[in-house]
Amino acid sequence: MELSREKWNKTSIAEFNKYLDSIKRPDKIDFTKRTVNTNMKVLGINIPTCKDIASKIHKRKFYGVSKIQ
Repeated sequence: MELSREKWNKTSIAEFNKYLDSIKRPDKIDFTKRTVNTNMKVLGINIPTCKDIASKIHKRKFYGVSKIQ
């Protein structure tokens, strides 16, 4: 997935959500839900992977991520 986009829109955000869902760690979901004490959807993605994704997104100036909910 191309994470270093300049512009994000609803389609690219939906694609990003599918990407995150594809790398989720089912073996970590229950542990994370107990640790965070939540019933919300949890993907169980580990911190190094999250940092890698964030750094790839941060490499470009981007617009529109915070405006689309």
